[in-house]
Amino acid sequence: MSRQQKRQQREAEILSATMKLSEERSFLDLRMSDIAKAADCSMGAIYSHFSSKEDLLLGCADTICRMRMPLKQRVSQQELPPHEHLALICLCMWLYDDLNPGHYRLQQLAMNPSVWERASTQRYQSINDFSNDMYAWMKVISKEILDQHPTLQHTEELALELELGLFSCTWGLFQIKESGFQVFDRVLSGDNAYEMHKRQIKRFFASWDIHADDIDERLDMLEVLARTIVLEETNNM
Repeated sequence: MSRQQKRQQREAEILSATMKLSEERSFLDLRMSDIAKAADCSMGAIYSHFSSKEDLLLGCADTICRMRMPLKQRVSQQELPPHEHLALICLCMWLYDDLNPGHYRLQQLAMNPSVWERASTQRYQSINDFSNDMYAWMKVISKEILDQHPTLQHTEELALELELGLFSCTWGLFQIKESGFQVFDRVLSGDNAYEMHKRQIKRFFASWDIHADDIDERLDMLEVLARTIVLEETNNM
């Protein structure tokens, strides 16, 4: 094994140890010494890979993004109308986060601007590249939806509104579900939040005049497909 390969392996071990510890307690409560012990390395070894705790957090978020990439690839391979591709990726992301709450919480922490400011440029650029790739893919799908629309004409602004609108609905509702605020417990407990999410997808498409006579049956089919994809890809990780 080359020196570079050993370095990459050590970094992967540090990230893996951090993510496992974060399943047991909050990342905010972790000390770098805890991570060094779990990764069986010295503090110096950690700081040779990560410039700060924030840099390590962003490294974890970047790793989680890479772990999600197969979901996008599986969704893009499905023979579906373009608006159902958008719905399917939203359902997959919801189900993945529900199965991996530790991953979700790490990513939420990493979204704080103060984390990005204290992380290395390399780490920032890596996770930004992933986001650009995801949005470029969604942009193509949004263009296909608008090109097929009976009344709307494709513009960059409309495409952005379409892709961000549905994803904001997904991420926003999931964030509220995970917030811990008791006021939402009754409404968003158990499967209630997921069923509300499906209804919001249906209403979102209706607001864009994207209709299907069998929309409820199609959403049920997409849910089954999403669960299959997420479970298979999670087992492959």
